[in-house]
Amino acid sequence: NKVMDIIPEYLTKFQDADMLIRFLSNEIRRNYNVFPEILELAKQSAINDEIYHLLLSEYYVIDNNELANSNFSKIDLDNDKSNFFIQKAAGINFFLTKSIESTLNILNKIDDPKIDSKIQMAVFLSQADSLETACEYFTEAFMSVSHFSEEEFLLFVGILDKTDEIELLSTVLDRAIADYPESIDLLNWYGYNIALYGGDYEKAETALLKAIEMSPEAYHIHDSLAWLYFVTDRIEESWEILRSIPIEYMTNSELLYHLALVSYHMNEKENAKIYFTEAIRINNPEKYAEKSKISIIELFNSGNNEQGTE
Repeated sequence: NKVMDIIPEYLTKFQDADMLIRFLSNEIRRNYNVFPEILELAKQSAINDEIYHLLLSEYYVIDNNELANSNFSKIDLDNDKSNFFIQKAAGINFFLTKSIESTLNILNKIDDPKIDSKIQMAVFLSQADSLETACEYFTEAFMSVSHFSEEEFLLFVGILDKTDEIELLSTVLDRAIADYPESIDLLNWYGYNIALYGGDYEKAETALLKAIEMSPEAYHIHDSLAWLYFVTDRIEESWEILRSIPIEYMTNSELLYHLALVSYHMNEKENAKIYFTEAIRINNPEKYAEKSKISIIELFNSGNNEQGTE
C-alpha cells in the first residue's frame, strides 16, 4: 500500500524513458497482481503510449498471448527508440513469435556498440531453454571479440558446462577473468573448471583463494578449493577445508559427494557412506564422478559388508 501511495509522485520524476521501463518492468515481476493498477497510474502520469503498450504486452505475454500481441502490434519499431526499449521489444517479440530472424531484425536497430545483437539473442534462447542454439550465438559473438558483461559471461560459461564444450569453456574463462578480475563467481568458475578438467593448478589456486578472500562465507568456493586440493593429492588440506564448512551448508549434492570421497581417502569410510547416501538423496551426483574420473563405487569398495557394496 505504501508503494502504491508514492508511485504517482515517483512517476512524475522520471525523465529517462529507459529508467521508467526498468522500474515498471521490475514491478511486473515483483507485483504481478497489482501491475494493472500500477500501469494505470503510469498512464495517468502521461506515460508515452508506446511505452505503455510495450509494458502491457510484457505483462500479458506471461499468460495471454492474444492480448500481448494486440498491444505489441501498436508499437512502431521503425521510429528511433532507446536501446533498452528495443531490447525489451525484441525479447517480447521472441517469446511471442519464437522467430530468431524477426528478433534479430529488432535487435539490429540498437546503436550501442556494447550491446551485441547475437549475445542478446543468445540470452533470449537460453531463457527459452534452447541451450545448444544459445551456445552457437554466444560462440559467434565471442569469436568476433564482442563485449560481454559479467552476467553474460556467467550465462555463457554455464551453458558451455551444461553442453560439455570443455575446450571452449576454458578459453572463455581465460578471457572472462581477464575482463572481470574481481568477479567472485567467474574466479570460482575458473578455478573449479581447472580442478575438474586440468590446467594450470597454481593459477586455479590463486583465483580461488582470491575469491575466498573477497567473500569468505561463500562456502561453495571453499568446496571448489577443497576439490582442487583433492585432485592434486593434497588430501589433508582438502579434508580440513571441507570439515570447516558449517553443517547448515551441507545441502549441496556436489559438496557432499566431494566430502564423501575425501572422507573415504582419509579412511573415514563409514562417514563417507553417510555423506554419499545424503548426496544421492538430494541429487544423484554421478556426473561429478564422471567429470572427476573417479568411480563412485570406490566409496563402497572396502569390502565391509554386502549392504555397503550395494
